[in-house]
Amino acid sequence: MGVSDPRIGSQIGEYNVDAVLGEGGMGKVYTATGPDGGRVALKLVKDDYARDETFRRRFYREARIAQTVQHP
Repeated sequence: MGVSDPRIGSQIGEYNVDAVLGEGGMGKVYTATGPDGGRVALKLVKDDYARDETFRRRFYREARIAQTVQHP
């Protein structure tokens, strides 16, 4: 059995973290529940990347693009 992630069951902003969806070199993606009860993917990057201005610009651009995705 793997080690439990301490963020599971916690709240980040207005989102309740439900489970780890995936993990990569830059951070983790969680499934979370928003204030309206809707499910979202919540991507948290490692501190080293979060401090890098170039990376943050790319990350914000990615987030804006992801907002346009429509799921049936």
